Amino acid sequence: MKINLRKASIIQDILHDEVRKLDDEPHTVLANLFETNICEQVEQQCQAFVEAQSKVDSYLEARRVLRTLVAQHNVKAGVHELLTEDAMLASKERRHRNIINHANPRLSDEAIKRQTESLLNSDETCRSVRLDVVPAETIKVFEKKAEETKRRRRKIQDKLLMINVSTEIEVPKKVALLLQELGLD
Repeated sequence: MKINLRKASIIQDILHDEVRKLDDEPHTVLANLFETNICEQVEQQCQAFVEAQSKVDSYLEARRVLRTLVAQHNVKAGVHELLTEDAMLASKERRHRNIINHANPRLSDEAIKRQTESLLNSDETCRSVRLDVVPAETIKVFEKKAEETKRRRRKIQDKLLMINVSTEIEVPKKVALLLQELGLD
């Protein structure tokens, strides 16, 4: 059986969810002391617990196999390099957006002089002023860089999607049977 990388990722998530559901299988029984079949209830719940744990083991093994295959194919397809570049670009984009969102353009020297003279001639006790230092041109450069970064990240995401949809992996027979059993084929 062959599946693409995208489907393999989805199946891994489904297997993870199935394991979490099976983790809820109780390992105790609340028995009424006046019932006659307490030992039978204990045995039934024990059997259900053992079966759940068996399924958990097979689901975890299938997930491990899929993760290994996906990782191997990601390296071959260069996905790891694209993800690394995308993470670096995301960091740059956050930095650029932070500067754009929090920096006000620097005032001209003349405007700074007028502002400081006005404060000196006022009755206020404050004798300091906070002034922005980033020139408007620099803010525009950061806006341009942020847009370029955003476009490059979109291209990376498109390329990753194409790789994930077009790259197929051969699933071992044991895993394929489990996927068929779960209706995931």
